[in-house]
Amino acid sequence: MSLSKRRVRAIFRKELREYRHNGNIIVAMVIFPLIFLSSAFVPERTLPSWLQVFARHQPITHAVNTVRALADGRYPAGDLLWTIAWIAALLLIFAPLATRRFARLA
Repeated sequence: MSLSKRRVRAIFRKELREYRHNGNIIVAMVIFPLIFLSSAFVPERTLPSWLQVFARHQPITHAVNTVRALADGRYPAGDLLWTIAWIAALLLIFAPLATRRFARLA
């Protein structure tokens, strides 16, 4: 059964209306695909070439590689710096948006 783009948008809008005070559903809808498009479950080198490029440059891959290196007793210099950079960038973007939204709803 396939869903048309219009149907997916309608479902997404309905979810937003019903859960407008609960941002967890939106975060889950974004994070879930990123986990499967990263190196969390398989090594990057086993992915198709077009997916390797995407997986190499997303936050989940860097975080997973950092945790793997720490678990192996290695220092994850590059991946740790990328993970910190991603966290800082996401905070700089979304903290003001969340604060403004919270102030408007309160």
